[in-house]
Amino acid sequence: MAGVETTVERLRKFLRELSPGARSLLVGELERSVLRGDAVAGGDLVLQELRRIMREQRDGTALLDESAQLLFKPLEPFLVDYRGDHKHPGRVARTSLEALWSWVQRDLLPDDAESLAADVSEAMLAGDRAKTERLTRVFQDRVAAAIEASFSTAAEDGKVRRRILQQIGTPRAGDELAALKCALKGRDVLAFLSAWLPLQIGNLSSDQLDECKALIDSAAARDGELFLYALLTVMNRMTAPWQLIRLGVKAAGSDTAARVAETNYGAAVNIVLAELERMVAELRVGICRYFAGELAINEMTQRALTELRQYLDNGTQFTA
Repeated sequence: MAGVETTVERLRKFLRELSPGARSLLVGELERSVLRGDAVAGGDLVLQELRRIMREQRDGTALLDESAQLLFKPLEPFLVDYRGDHKHPGRVARTSLEALWSWVQRDLLPDDAESLAADVSEAMLAGDRAKTERLTRVFQDRVAAAIEASFSTAAEDGKVRRRILQQIGTPRAGDELAALKCALKGRDVLAFLSAWLPLQIGNLSSDQLDECKALIDSAAARDGELFLYALLTVMNRMTAPWQLIRLGVKAAGSDTAARVAETNYGAAVNIVLAELERMVAELRVGICRYFAGELAINEMTQRALTELRQYLDNGTQFTA
């Protein structure tokens, strides 16, 4: 038993030392193995430990300090608690925050990110809320401007773009970086939109449909890049998110798919489809895991622990 415990501790240490991007890729690969019905030695144990790390990130953002949490606050409405390789328009996997924060400190603003974070932390400790808010906004503006400058350089140089994506290391680094930039740069516009929305939208029809469309159009008029995030802000208030498609029908004046796709509100269809795909994938993984566990839980557990112990005791390491 002592040998098993030692192996598990070594496994936990190894998984925590992986980069957030590598952890996301590993989770995705193991979950795809479950869907295919392929047995992976120690796979259940590895997934269990990876999900524990992800819960720590989700519950109180344990791996991020307070200045990082303040920096990412405008991004909160667009976070999803799902693996980082799933395509969510405008969304960021919560598990990617650690990688984004590391990139900001190490590569984006290596000279002043630490001092800015320290100033924010000092104001927080002093209980000066006004100064904390002011410094946080300065920090957010600086990061947004630096990301925008990086995007401009990357658009002209493919090598720069590849280097940035590799530095972040998450499966959807480019999309998530764009979401962070828009959330920071457009925080006031999106906050205004959110303040005018009902706390809950049960039925997006008639007057409410017109009001929501007007608010989205107004946000997009201020900054065209915010259109997608305005759509997501509205969907966050819906009890039935699929109704977001009604905005596309309204904009097109038709429920014909081709007509809806011709409008910028065709993005609403992509958003809803991504949400449905995520729900279906989660259900499939859950069902496969349930039946696999019911049919062979004891045998699989013993074999997995034995093979994993031998694997690690032989000095072999996982490939990140």
